[in-house]
Amino acid sequence: MSIKDLRTFLNDYENEFPDDVIHIEAPIRCKYEISAIAIAFEKKSKFPLLIFHKPVNAKEETSKFPVITNLLASRTKLAYAIGSTFDDLSIDWIQKAENEGKQPVTVQHSESSCKEVIYKGDEVDLMDIPFLTHHELDAGPYISAGHFVSYDPDSRVDNVGVYRGFVSDTREIRVWFEPRAHAKINMTKNESLGKDTPCAFWIGHHPAVPMGCYVRPPYPKSHYFPAGGTLGDQLRLVSSETLGSDFMVPADAEFVIEGFLKAGVRKSEAPFGEYTGYYGPERENPVMEVTCITHRNDAYWHSHMVGHNTVFSATAQEAALYSSVRKVVPNVKRILIPPAAKQFMVYIQLEKTMEGQAKSAIMAALTSALWVKYAVVVDSDIDIRDDREVLWAIASRTRAERDIYIIPDMAIAGLDPSGYDLGAARLGTKVGIDASKPLDLKFPEKIDIPAEVKKKIRLEDFLSKDKIESVPNFLTG
Repeated sequence: MSIKDLRTFLNDYENEFPDDVIHIEAPIRCKYEISAIAIAFEKKSKFPLLIFHKPVNAKEETSKFPVITNLLASRTKLAYAIGSTFDDLSIDWIQKAENEGKQPVTVQHSESSCKEVIYKGDEVDLMDIPFLTHHELDAGPYISAGHFVSYDPDSRVDNVGVYRGFVSDTREIRVWFEPRAHAKINMTKNESLGKDTPCAFWIGHHPAVPMGCYVRPPYPKSHYFPAGGTLGDQLRLVSSETLGSDFMVPADAEFVIEGFLKAGVRKSEAPFGEYTGYYGPERENPVMEVTCITHRNDAYWHSHMVGHNTVFSATAQEAALYSSVRKVVPNVKRILIPPAAKQFMVYIQLEKTMEGQAKSAIMAALTSALWVKYAVVVDSDIDIRDDREVLWAIASRTRAERDIYIIPDMAIAGLDPSGYDLGAARLGTKVGIDASKPLDLKFPEKIDIPAEVKKKIRLEDFLSKDKIESVPNFLTG
């Protein structure tokens, strides 16, 4: 059986969805220009997998490493990666990660594609890599799709998280952690002993691997274990070059960047355009001294379009929220974080059987996810993929004095611009909206047409694709 990695996914996905993969062969700068291409597609509500074959790096040199973005930018791509469907993606994601995890397997360096090229010490020059500078006010080039690995110094259990890294020099990366990040716990433990923190970024793998790593198991639990569940196979690991034989990284990653967070050292990091749609503020943050870079001979560099597409992180949140809400209200049907809300809002679809279930679902969602500030519960006849239906449910099924809950001073995400800091915590107000029909009132039936007619009648059978696409959007004119 072939090894599942980024290459196998790219090949299989392009064969299945050729129109959703775009190759850009012309030289294009990593500073702003790649972002401009991705944003132009975004304005058309399109997120194709983009491969830039001649990116121009910070040295103004054409890099030998192609840049990939939008790899994790649609539910179609994520569903394909784990053998799921558009609607069931978040449910299958959490099911595979929580219930089908597999212990990783260790392989030798000679079997590891990420070890094909190795640079150590003074051989390292980060500026050879085509890091993107995404936005005008960004501090500089950033790692945005890097999976940061550190180990709990007590249990020696791995932790993997997606953290931004400002590439500030040829061997230096400044890293920002969410205040409650498990990697920050590991660093704090090491610093209390006066020790540097061994760490690594790995970049580029089959999308099922970051999907498994991103489910946020409780500390200290392995992230490599659930990655085996979403991958459907044991994750292959290999020991590091400079961090010790017990520091393991994915053997089939495109890049691995090794180093140490220097104990007690903090330097200025950011601004950086974040998932919120705003620039994250400049702060004094930990500093990683890079000791080694390993990569494949023909490595791809993977970068997220942070601030423009939150499908990956939002759907991961959906998976975690579905698991949390289901424990309290088993008859939850589906959960969706609407793309426009940047992870700050969730729609919960219930097959309500008794009063109180909607409020329980709201409280479970608001207390189990820092990012979520607004939770909206609707009935099973509402299509939560359609914001218009959800707004209609809010407008027609709620009584504000009874169905809207306002809860101040709750813990929220560290980058939420609406909050305020109290010590190490960031606090803000959360809101729940019960837009489900009261069971003790008879609501009119929702208007519709027969299902067989909807299935039979298709615009494409009567009009050309060009004519359909030429009709003005009623929202934009």
